[in-house]
Amino acid sequence: EEEEEELLRRDPLLPAGTQRVCLIHPEVKRGPRKQQRTGAEWQVAEAEALVHTLDGWSVVERMVVPTKTPDGKLIFGKGTLEHLTEKVRGSPEVTAVFLNVERLATPTKKELEGSWGVPVFDRFTVVLHIFRCNARTKEARLQVALAELPLLRSRLKSSTARPDAQGRGSRYIMGSGESFVQVQQRLLKEKEMKIRKALERLRQKRQLLGRQRRRQEFPVIAVVGYTNCGKTTLIK
Repeated sequence: EEEEEELLRRDPLLPAGTQRVCLIHPEVKRGPRKQQRTGAEWQVAEAEALVHTLDGWSVVERMVVPTKTPDGKLIFGKGTLEHLTEKVRGSPEVTAVFLNVERLATPTKKELEGSWGVPVFDRFTVVLHIFRCNARTKEARLQVALAELPLLRSRLKSSTARPDAQGRGSRYIMGSGESFVQVQQRLLKEKEMKIRKALERLRQKRQLLGRQRRRQEFPVIAVVGYTNCGKTTLIK
């Protein structure tokens, strides 16, 4: 029990308190990344609903911004990026930007935050935070902790680009032969193994309880749906 609780002690993914968000949706006009069946207005509405799921968060500005380089380092072209920088920095009510893309590489996130002067978040981080806020059972909380590991690894990977993180000479820790980054990578791997073992123990326990329910002929019903679609409301 204590080990499982230790695995669930994590830093916050998003800042606490009220946030006034500028929602930026990159619209791909042509090419394989163009959305064929969902218009930009529906994608913006869905992203806004995600933001409103978070307590104290609101969308104060929405922008659909065309882009020809969705896979580029900064997603937008130079001129578009300069225009966005002027808009965000010229809006004192904006405290954060939600860029409606699946994942932002850590260097991209840092560069955009440096340009815009506010925190920048992607869908992966926002949805994970929603899951974390709504996870009640220990199994659900462990599943969220497992899902967060790729995010932690990407942040760690980006830190290896700094000269002081390469792990040579005096940068080795206590004569162990491991650099700080290598130690963190090992700790993340060990954490993943512990989480998976804890989840397996909980699954075995759930299977035992399930067999007992079936013997007593209790009906079992599952409700499956997308984030924020109303599953809990339906169950209640």
